[in-house]
This record gives sequence, C-alpha cells and structure tokens, in this order.
Amino acid sequence: MAITIRKRAALYLTTLGLLLSAPGVSAQEGGSEWHFDGDAVGRLPVGWTVGETQPSVAPAHWEVLADPAAPSAPQVFGVSETHNEDRTFNLAIADDTSFTDLDLSVQVKAIGGRVDQGGGPIWRCRDENNYYIARFNPLESNFRVYRVKDGHRHQLDSATIETQPGKWYQVEVRMVGTHITCAIDGRPLLETEDSSFTGPGKIGLWTKSDAVTRFDDLIAGEIPSRSASRLERVRALPMGDVRGRIDHLAFDPTGQRLFVAALGNGSLEEIDLALGKRGRRALSLAEPQGILYLSRRDWVVTSWGKDGSVHLYDVAPGKPSLVALGSIELGSDADNMRFDPLHQRIWVAHGEGALSALGIDGEGGLVSGVRIPLDGHPESFQLNAAATRAWVNVPDAGQVAALDLESGRVISKWPLGELHANYPMALDEAGGRLFIGCRRPARLVVMDTQSGRRLASVECVGDADDIFYDAPRHRLFVIGGEGFVDIFSVVEGSAPRRIERVESAPGARTGLWIPDQARLFVAAPAREGKPARVLEYRLREGG
Repeated sequence: MAITIRKRAALYLTTLGLLLSAPGVSAQEGGSEWHFDGDAVGRLPVGWTVGETQPSVAPAHWEVLADPAAPSAPQVFGVSETHNEDRTFNLAIADDTSFTDLDLSVQVKAIGGRVDQGGGPIWRCRDENNYYIARFNPLESNFRVYRVKDGHRHQLDSATIETQPGKWYQVEVRMVGTHITCAIDGRPLLETEDSSFTGPGKIGLWTKSDAVTRFDDLIAGEIPSRSASRLERVRALPMGDVRGRIDHLAFDPTGQRLFVAALGNGSLEEIDLALGKRGRRALSLAEPQGILYLSRRDWVVTSWGKDGSVHLYDVAPGKPSLVALGSIELGSDADNMRFDPLHQRIWVAHGEGALSALGIDGEGGLVSGVRIPLDGHPESFQLNAAATRAWVNVPDAGQVAALDLESGRVISKWPLGELHANYPMALDEAGGRLFIGCRRPARLVVMDTQSGRRLASVECVGDADDIFYDAPRHRLFVIGGEGFVDIFSVVEGSAPRRIERVESAPGARTGLWIPDQARLFVAAPAREGKPARVLEYRLREGG
C-alpha cells in the first residue's frame, strides 16, 4: 500500500488538537507538520528534546541547518556531528505529541557515517528506551522496521533496497492497532504485526552511532481508531427464489451488472447494481458453473456441469430477456473458464481431465480449438497476460499442472503432497507466485510459477472456492464456505499473513473482487431460513 500522507491527510486523519504555534510547525486539520524553516539555525527546534538509547561517547549534536536544496527549503533538521559507538541510538523527540494509530512520513537524507548511515522516524515512543523505528541504511542496502523495548532492539521486518548518501528519500509509516506498514518513496516494502506498544506515544527522529543525517517535512496524523472491519458490508442484494448452491460470478463494469451462475437453481441471474435488485434471468440451465462477461459484444458465457456444454447469451440491456445464442458440447462437467483477449479465445476446464480453447464466430457461435489433456478433472486455473502459459489445479491427481498454451502440452506437474482438494487459485504474475487454496486441510499455499517450489503454507478459511489477488494493495481475499472471508497481506518475499477474518454466511464460498472499485461480492445461498443473496463489501481506505 503506497502511503502519500500529504495528499491523503484530509481523507482519513482526525484533528489532533495540537495547536502548535512554534516556528517551523504547522497544525493542519487532521495532523501536524514540521518543515523547520522558521526555527533558528544552529539550535533545536522549539518543542524538541534529544536523547539516547544505550549512550556511549557523547550525545549527538542535533540542530536546524540551512539547506537550499531541501525538499522544502531553506532549512532542515538533523545530526551534524556525532562520534558515538555502534550500540548507541540518537533520538530527537517532538515533546508535545501523542499518537496511537497514525500515518507518518519524513524526508531523510544520509550525509555520512563510517559505522552507520541513514535513519528514519520513531513512533509510539514512551521514552528513550521504548519505541518503534523504521529506517534505511545505505551502507547495508536495506530498509527495516524495529521495536526497541527496554533499550534492546528487535527486528520486525526487513527489505533489500539500494539507497545513496546525498539523496532525499521519503520514509512512510502507517500503524493501525498492531499492524505496521512501511514504504520508501511510495513503494511498500515492509509489513508486520507487533503488540509491544499499543497505547499512545510521541514521535521523533532516529539515527544510529556516527550517522550524520538530515530530515525535512515530518508529517504526522492520527487515524481514527477502527472497530469496524477492513471490509465494510454495504448491502445484501436479494436473489429472490434462487435455491441451492451458487457458483461463480461475472461483472459488467459499464452497465454495473452482476451475472450469477446459480448452479443448484439451474439459472443465470442478472443483478442490477444501480437498482440493487435482480433483473432478467435464464432458466432450465443444466448446472451452470463457470461464467464470463464479454464486454465487446455484451455477451455472457456459461459452462454447464451436468452435460459439459458451453453456452453464449446476448445480455444487452433493453431486451426483455437474456437471449441464448450458440453452444458447444465438450463431453462432461464444463467448469471454470478464462478469457484470452489477445487471441479472443475462451479456455474451459472440463471433463475427466482437459483444458480446451474455444473460438467465437461473428454470429455468436462457438468453435472448438486446441485440447490439452490433464490427469484429472481441472478446477481453477490462471493464464499469464500473454496467454502463453497456464497453471491448473488438478485435485483428483493431487497436483498443479503447468501448461504451455502455444504448444498445447503439459510441461510440469507439481505434487501437493499432504495437501488435498486444491480448488481455488490466484496468480501474481509479476512476483512469480501462485496462491492455491486447499480444503483438506484448510491451507493457503504459495508456489513459485517457474519451479513449482512451495514458498509458504498457512492456515486459511475452510471450504475455499475463490481466491482473488490485488497486486497494488498486496492483499489476497480467500472466500470460504465455512462462512468467512480471510484477508491476507501478501508482500513479496514474505509468507502470507492473515490480517482479518470477516464474517460472510454459511455456504458462501464463491465471489468476485473488483479491484478498481475496491468492491467484493460474495454469493450466499439460501440457508438457515435466509434467502439467497449476494453480499456486497467495500474495502476501506488503507485496508
């Protein structure tokens, strides 16, 4: 999550009540800023004190300095001289501050240092021996977040990044509850949980040992305490008399419509999101499972499990009904589908083991293409952006198959060992990761897309049938029939970390994530006296 505090402050920061009138400090609505331009050069800014963790030689010399090339010239604040040993942490603390959940950013420039360089902000600071710190170090080519408790430092997360002395970098921190995220220049690199300091504390600046460092544009603001979920349930969209299991969903972004494959009811359902109610429907379908919306023609494609057929429907608004067009038989159990826009092909998982490509003619007919045999019935699968590779869950064989779509063959088979019933899948193509949901036991597995090597395996919600990956937010949503949606933080290089479990409904194991609108739809079947409905959620800012 990239944090641009100056731009976002008005959206989610509350008034601090720190009506600071000291030079160089401005109290903005929702936060306070220190630019150090009105303070006396050669002195500490008004309202600041200095301290040390594990003192050694002598306190570092902190002062306001002239710097016409600073981000907000003409002045900065920093350490101009220090000869401390490696164990000493040099602190400057803003005395009249108190933050619990906060957004924090500061511009940092490393000047020099033989033992250490760089630095960063501190927060939830109780005293010189208890606080959190996020800092970068050009000598070590890393960016890290620590807690310092009772004078002892403990690393919480680390990332490799090249930084240079003499160059300004913006260090950005958000902490809500026990959840910490840190970025450099808008690039999210660190994410962790820690409960050492849960109450309010001061903010400040930090260097280590002999590091000579300058700081500018320190901006801080309190985030309102959040008792609500990251996923806010907006509404329940009624589906009337729909009965039985509900399978997958598709979305029309222009018309703001959902299309639902109501498998147990044998129907294709249209939901008008603007009106919040069900629209047209097609009945007497033989167990519709997979579903795609093709915006170019305003068509919906459905795959039927009972007879293995695939059907096209004209769903253009203004017509009294959903109009059936062409169809094609694939043998049996036509299931998940993906659309390849580059080649205008539909890939269908079906039968006792195959992935087949279908073309579409201009009249709405479906044309069979390449067929790639597999070792068992395929469930969820993903294509790369170029549609040259596919990864397929084959639970009957206990494996994930990697396919070359150009040659039409399986190139690798990766066994899952003790993990079974691998149904849902999501792809992080840029990061080279597959996210796979297994039901026995309920685990979220991360695999390398090139080698099939298992990168991580963590517990997740039971009876999962859909997984969605949001790359910019580093979030993964796992929807399970156990009645919950698990939200994971999936920062590259780290194991998935579940950051929240959100209640949905029993049996609600399929859904659809709309990333550009931060909306999640979860299909809840009729059960326990409640009618079928689609639950709509919105991801809160920063969730």
